[in-house]
Amino acid sequence: MVEKGQVIVWTSTQSPFPDQQMVARALKISPEKVRIITPYVGGGFGGKSAVTQQTLEAARLTKMAGRPVQVAWSRAEEFFYDGFRPASVVRIKSGIDASGKMTFWDMRSPKTSVSATVGYLT
Repeated sequence: MVEKGQVIVWTSTQSPFPDQQMVARALKISPEKVRIITPYVGGGFGGKSAVTQQTLEAARLTKMAGRPVQVAWSRAEEFFYDGFRPASVVRIKSGIDASGKMTFWDMRSPKTSVSATVGYLT
């Protein structure tokens, strides 16, 4: 919604500040003019940790229309357009002593930073 020269976007995200930067860049306005509101939506499972196309689409449409818009994708569109974390193999070695106290934990998980995969912090 556009209100007093400010773009307000309600979006399902775990990264409101990068979203704010990307919306500002896409609309060619200062980040101070972008407000991201994130209602509680449950788990993201890797799909809400980066700027989503829904956020940018809603912001652009709102600015064009000059009034609130709602972008709702079907389940098929959600899986096609949204980003997800890549699969990973996690190897864990652990140990406990006779009393059941954990004494050893070694976890190996080769993965990339979500920031590097979406490019908004580069």
